[in-house]
Amino acid sequence: MKKRRLCPDDSLLDQYRCLRQIPQLSHADCRKVLELLNDDKEYKGSFTASKVHQKFPVTLPAMRELVVRDGKERCVFHAFSLPECLQNKVNACPAFAECFDIALAAAHNSLELVMFWDEAVPGNVLAPDLRRKAALCYCSIQELPVRFADTCWLTLAVCRSQELQKVSQGYPKSMTALLTQLKEDCKDGFMIETKSGPQLVFIRSIAVFMDADGIRLTLGNKGSSGLKPCWLCQNVVGLQHFDLAETVHISNPDFTLYKAHTLESLRGIQRYLQSILSRSAKEKAETLLGWNTEAMAETFLLQPAL
Repeated sequence: MKKRRLCPDDSLLDQYRCLRQIPQLSHADCRKVLELLNDDKEYKGSFTASKVHQKFPVTLPAMRELVVRDGKERCVFHAFSLPECLQNKVNACPAFAECFDIALAAAHNSLELVMFWDEAVPGNVLAPDLRRKAALCYCSIQELPVRFADTCWLTLAVCRSQELQKVSQGYPKSMTALLTQLKEDCKDGFMIETKSGPQLVFIRSIAVFMDADGIRLTLGNKGSSGLKPCWLCQNVVGLQHFDLAETVHISNPDFTLYKAHTLESLRGIQRYLQSILSRSAKEKAETLLGWNTEAMAETFLLQPAL
């Protein structure tokens, strides 16, 4: 992308945007430079681009506000529109634009989206401030030739963990809301302007990856705290249960013995757990089956629309 030169005859906002091309300069640094450059003028630029839409003229229009609720409690988190985010990335990064053209040609414009969910604490790793802990979701395209490169990944959504914890089942609800928004944005395809011309792009499938904590938080699986720690399998058990009939211990390397869950088997577990009225009996059943009743009702796995 061609860089602009700083011109004293330009408006203060244009001068500010020109200075922002220098990665080492923060917003405050740019305003200080403007004050020095325009010291003899009526408006020196000390408050230039102080509004959000001026600070982020490219990314802000692509941002969406998603809300998850639990009675009176609500959590607002922000996510990017995938079509607009991809278009901005193609416009701003020549390397990504070239990789994206290769991916479109390889997949005939029908792409697979790869999403990864994780939690992170920004700042000093030696003295982490857990109040700043955030849940992040970032994505790439499966068909990109260099998917390992940082430039091939896009931040899709972010939310403070404290905010998600204010709402009952905030984690599964937020993931369901994000995937629902993605489906709405991409269900009929979307147009991307590339160097080779306008392209109608489709997302044929979405692969979601996360670590063990992510699976437990967003899917409702109890993980190692339940008798059945694997959310994919019906007959796999953990802990010290090596001799239960018709089960396979998780340490068994013969994967042909593992019986995979189906949507119908998961819905059967959900119906059974919801039918139990006694709290103690329900907690025992959740431990034995490896699923949390309330989280299962909100997880994207069992949403008919997804």
